[in-house]
Amino acid sequence: MDRNRALALYFGSAVALGVLIPLRVLPEPYGFGLVLAITIGLVIFRARVLKEGAWSGLAFVWAAVFFLAFLPTAWLLGGWPFR
Repeated sequence: MDRNRALALYFGSAVALGVLIPLRVLPEPYGFGLVLAITIGLVIFRARVLKEGAWSGLAFVWAAVFFLAFLPTAWLLGGWPFR
């Protein structure tokens, strides 16, 4: 996998998680487990495929993309943190 496709997958996962969490597709213990498993998988993906460290700029950009997807979705659905 080349770096551009890996980055697209990495940032696409940020958008997917940002939308999935407010939608609460699964009940609480299973939803948390799914998010935790995806997050651990992304940490391994970032380290092995993208060759980036834990506190790299890429991790902060991922967090920014996640919040740019999460906050509007949560606001539209009236979920946390907008209750």
